[in-house]
Amino acid sequence: MGVRKRTQTDQTHMTERLSAHGLTLRFGRIRAVDDFSFSVKRGEILGIIGPNGAGKSTAFDLLSGSRKPDKGRVLFDGMDITHESPQRRCRLGIGRTHQVPRPFENMTVYENALVAAVNGGERSGRNARNDIHDLLDRFGLLSKKDVFARELSLVERKLLEIARCLATGPTLMLLDEPVAGVGGEDQDRIVRIVADVRDKGVTIVWIEHIITVMTEAVDRLLVMAQGRELIGGPPERVMNTREVLEAYLGPEGEQ
Repeated sequence: MGVRKRTQTDQTHMTERLSAHGLTLRFGRIRAVDDFSFSVKRGEILGIIGPNGAGKSTAFDLLSGSRKPDKGRVLFDGMDITHESPQRRCRLGIGRTHQVPRPFENMTVYENALVAAVNGGERSGRNARNDIHDLLDRFGLLSKKDVFARELSLVERKLLEIARCLATGPTLMLLDEPVAGVGGEDQDRIVRIVADVRDKGVTIVWIEHIITVMTEAVDRLLVMAQGRELIGGPPERVMNTREVLEAYLGPEGEQ
């Protein structure tokens, strides 16, 4: 796909954009997230994978502010944002997408992006209009700008979800399974867009089930299991470890 990963030299000069320290969230007796800690550097794409129920989406809820942890802290550019609202985090520069896109169904593609820019990015409608035009053009959605979001295909809804997130002007994007349910060339298209967003200076934390697609683009991979980090490091090394194979397939001989 021609996606360029960061080299080790690139990464040496980065500083942390986001870090989580000991995040814990219980639902009754179940620890959905259990003493989870990680960090992502500026300009990095960090991929987070794990089997169903590993705690990935719940961890995103804690990072975006839609849930509050029982314990632990979230730091963004060195600032403690653990108790900040999702709206405040968005205005600080954290954008999030959802696995199932959440556009305003009865608004047009253009209106969806404009609302995100004005409310999330705190820009005036006049200043945002040219940027929205260029953004929709980059995402291949300009010809659909007057189409209601409810009329879009799945891949178009996925693209609009990312475009709306980007319209808020984030320095960090939390991408929740952007290629889920999308196949073939459309997967490649979304991965190229994600890489292009990173190359324009946006740090990305990306969770996905389709691991082979993700490993072609991420700089580093973190595996979650039972609410905490199982292992992390370069994608090629992580994907060949016994712990990861067992997390997805069960212990050897169990199949």
